[in-house]
Amino acid sequence: MKFLIETGSESHTTSYQSCQAKYASGPNEGTHLYQNKPTIVSQEWLKQDKHATVVKTVFELPAGTDILIDYKGFQGPEKFIIRLDEAEEVKDQEIGTSRLRTYSMKGRYHLVRDLVKSASDSLKQSQQEGF
Repeated sequence: MKFLIETGSESHTTSYQSCQAKYASGPNEGTHLYQNKPTIVSQEWLKQDKHATVVKTVFELPAGTDILIDYKGFQGPEKFIIRLDEAEEVKDQEIGTSRLRTYSMKGRYHLVRDLVKSASDSLKQSQQEGF
């Protein structure tokens, strides 16, 4: 299955952001998608200078692959796990809450878990239960 994502980082005096994509399960768990070279179909460097490095990459990955999307920005994080699924419609989603550029991803996938929301819910639960 084809999966397109923009990854990279950008930093300036008053703001920063980065977006990474890693395998969330299986034998490659924890490694960046780009480290598995045979899965790369194409790459396009969108920006590469002293303040920013952004690359758009198309991967060919098996259905059922779990991917961790990890965005960190000046105005807050986004961290979630998706699973590639042939039965889903093609989605085109933007990632990023910063005033800098947004990153994009495109493919057939569904959300498995929003890790920022899970952490927030867990914190609230720990503060309310067991008293």
